[in-house]
Amino acid sequence: MRVLSLCFLLFPLKLFAGLTCSQLFNSSTSIEKPVITEVQIESFSGLKASQVEMTRNTIMGINAIVGNNLKVPYSVKLEIERQGDNAEFNWSDTIVFPIQFLVNGKPKHPKYAQTILAHEYGHYIFSLNLRDSIKNYAEFEQQAKMATVYHEDVRKNSDAYESAVIQLAKAKKLQDLALIEELKRKVEDKEKAFGKSSEKMDELNDLVKKSVFTRISVLSYHELFADIIAVMKENSPSAMSDALRSASIKDKDEKTSIEGRNFLNRIRLEGWNQSEPHIFFAPTRKFIWDHILTNPRYNQDSGALIKQIFFVIQTEISSRIHERSFELNPEEANRQLIDRLAQHFP
Repeated sequence: MRVLSLCFLLFPLKLFAGLTCSQLFNSSTSIEKPVITEVQIESFSGLKASQVEMTRNTIMGINAIVGNNLKVPYSVKLEIERQGDNAEFNWSDTIVFPIQFLVNGKPKHPKYAQTILAHEYGHYIFSLNLRDSIKNYAEFEQQAKMATVYHEDVRKNSDAYESAVIQLAKAKKLQDLALIEELKRKVEDKEKAFGKSSEKMDELNDLVKKSVFTRISVLSYHELFADIIAVMKENSPSAMSDALRSASIKDKDEKTSIEGRNFLNRIRLEGWNQSEPHIFFAPTRKFIWDHILTNPRYNQDSGALIKQIFFVIQTEISSRIHERSFELNPEEANRQLIDRLAQHFP
C-alpha cells in the first residue's frame, strides 16, 4: 500500500481486523461552543491510557480551533490499529487510523499519527458542512458510500464463489454424487449473488463518476481543507509532509507528492498539471500559509478564520457547478481558487 493513500476515498483501502475493545468518553456540554459529547474508540485490546487521552485531545483540540464557527460532529467513531500505513475517513462517518504510522514499513513517532488523525477529522468537518451548504452533495456522498458497500459485497461474493468452485472440484474427485449436486446449487447461488452485487456496484460507480462533484474533483478541495485543519492544529506548515516523509523513500513521484503537502513549498503555478487529489492544490497551499494563516489581520481568531476559508472553498465549488466549469486543469483551478481567496482576504 502506498504511503500517500491518506484520504477520503471512493473505496476503502482496507478494513481493519481485531477491533475488540470499546471505550467511551463524555465531555461536558457547552451552550456557547459545540463540542463532541462522545468519542467512541474501537481498537486492538491493550490500548494505553496515554494513547487514548492523546487521541481524544486531538479531536477536542480541533473542536477548540473551530469553535462555534463550523458544524462539528457530536459523536465520532474511531477504529484504531496498532500499526499501519493507511488511514481514512470513510463515507460512514468513521475514521480509521493506526496509533503508530508506518512509512515504507518503518514506524514513525506516534505524534505523527495524531497529525494524520487531525487530517482525517478535517475531512469529517468538511463533509458535514458541505452537506448543509451545497445542494445534492449529501446525495453524492450517499451514492459513494453505497458504492463502497457493494464493492465489499463483490469481494465477499467473489471469495465465496471461488471457495464453492474448489469444494465442487474436490467432491467430483471423490465422486460423491449427493455432495456434487448440493455444491452445484451452491456455486450457482454464489455466482448469482456475485453478479447482482457487481451490477449494483457498477451502477453506483457510474453515478458517482458522472456526478458534477467528481467532474470538478471535489476530493481535491477535501484534501486541501483537511490539510489546513492539520496544519492549524499542529501550528506547523510542514505538518503533513513531516508525517509522511521518510529517508527510505527514493521514488521521485512519491517525494513530489509528499512535498506537495508542505505549505512552505514554493511550487510554480505556471504549468502545474498534477491531478492527484492530495496535491492538486499544492500551489494554493503556499498562498494560504503566506497570506492567510500567518497574517495577523486574520489569524487572531482561528475559528472565524477557518469558517472564512471554508466559505471561500464552498463558494468556489458552488460557482464551478453553477457555471458548469468542469474542464479546468490543475493550473487553472489553482489560479481561480487563489484569486477568490485573495479577493476575500485582501
